[in-house]
Amino acid sequence: MKYIFSSPLTVEDCIDRLHKELDKPVELFSTQRPRPVTGKVQDHRFVIRVNRHRNHMALYGALAPSPRGTTIEGDYRVRTFVKVFLAIWTASGTFLFCSLGLAATFGLSMFYNMAPISDPVVDELRTIISIASAIGFGGSLFWLLFGIGMFLLCRMSAGFPWGKEDLERVLTLLENTLEAQRVEQDPAN
Repeated sequence: MKYIFSSPLTVEDCIDRLHKELDKPVELFSTQRPRPVTGKVQDHRFVIRVNRHRNHMALYGALAPSPRGTTIEGDYRVRTFVKVFLAIWTASGTFLFCSLGLAATFGLSMFYNMAPISDPVVDELRTIISIASAIGFGGSLFWLLFGIGMFLLCRMSAGFPWGKEDLERVLTLLENTLEAQRVEQDPAN
């Protein structure tokens, strides 16, 4: 979802206030207690997220000068790390299962050509290779659909109660820190 705010502050003041309000994520073995909302500011861009275990949504935004101060545009979406992880995870699992299916199918065709036709042991091995082929191709299809489903679930979770609560925390932080007023909200984006 896309959000647009207007602030009477200058862009530089907005950047300074965001730097003061947001801290960098705490190191893994640090004794410092993390803030409830974290993020980073670089140039005229920012990323803000609720500091909660397994939080995959963030507000990606930009600051632009306007005649009355600053216009703040933000887009609440799945974090880039999560998108990349899901893409790699889905592709690697699909490739693994597809490779198993191809290897079993290739082995099965080779085995049919080389083995005697009426041997019971050969028939048992053919059955096992056929099952491995089916598992490989069926598993690759399942893995692909599961990965796509996980990505869609991540995107939809912004509408779940915990996603709405996280979004409101981030938007409230922007409104309070930058003295901003919500100008527009476009749920279609």
